Amino acid sequence: MDDLLIPNVGPNKLIPWPDNKNTSLSDKDSEKRPFGCTFFLEDARARNQFVALKVGDNSDFHLKDDDIDINFYLKKNENNLLTSILVGCDAENKDEALQIALPHILRITSMWCLKYRRPVSYYALDVFDNKYKAKWLMPSITPSVIPTLEQPKVTMWNSTLTSLVAIFREGMTSNIYSQKFMSYYKILEAYPSKGPFLELVKYCENNGIKISRDRKSVTTGLLHGAYDPSHHDYFLGMKYTRVRDELAEYRNTIAHPFIGNGYRDLDTFDAQVQLVAVSNLLERMAIDILEDEFRLLSQVSIDKNMEIVHETYTKT
Repeated sequence: MDDLLIPNVGPNKLIPWPDNKNTSLSDKDSEKRPFGCTFFLEDARARNQFVALKVGDNSDFHLKDDDIDINFYLKKNENNLLTSILVGCDAENKDEALQIALPHILRITSMWCLKYRRPVSYYALDVFDNKYKAKWLMPSITPSVIPTLEQPKVTMWNSTLTSLVAIFREGMTSNIYSQKFMSYYKILEAYPSKGPFLELVKYCENNGIKISRDRKSVTTGLLHGAYDPSHHDYFLGMKYTRVRDELAEYRNTIAHPFIGNGYRDLDTFDAQVQLVAVSNLLERMAIDILEDEFRLLSQVSIDKNMEIVHETYTKT
């Protein structure tokens, strides 16, 4: 995949804080010791880097989970509105500390969403080792290539194919990994024999046009630039249609919990890591599918405007 795509980075990928030289010392130590995990919160609708919930005088609380003491400290801005939560616990390393803290943050924010009708989510996090004063953060990746915008030559070309592009937009702009996955999976469900893909085949049959659609597979080229390609090793070499079939039960546990084969608790560390991995893979597949379909459409259509549509929607 090209360098324009920025991969989603999940909570399992931490990098040392810039100029922090003590992280290697911390990584070599396996003794249990105090760690702090700070989750920076936002209102996911207003995009404010605070939440419209006031922090009172009791700004900390303590819980015990599996004999692990966990301390929570609510941080606020000058208006007493919630900005972050610091979670303190004893752990052997930064990864264990995050694995302890994250499920509690997800449970707490889930609870607040329902109780206070506020769309609370975290947009960034860091982990601190008190013994070594070492610090890590969940990276924010910027693209290595920044393209110059081209003026659209067409905006209101409506079709079943552009409806899939709208679904793609919903997935790419969402900060919720399960919603990303579900959006991209919808595109994979249609490919290659439903909706716009079937329409193109019928169009070609009715107009005596030969069409050859590649049987797409997951390749190393598709995974080029992925943040952690090893997460996708299982799918390497698989046809896209098989990837869809392999993920069908996984999809059903998210889309239809308690109907059929059970449910998937999204407030767990492992669930979040899995969703980041599969949504990254499906995002790349969706781009490949949509761009190729615009290319095919521009090649076989008798409508001269289709070449303009192709140039408008894809990187040529």
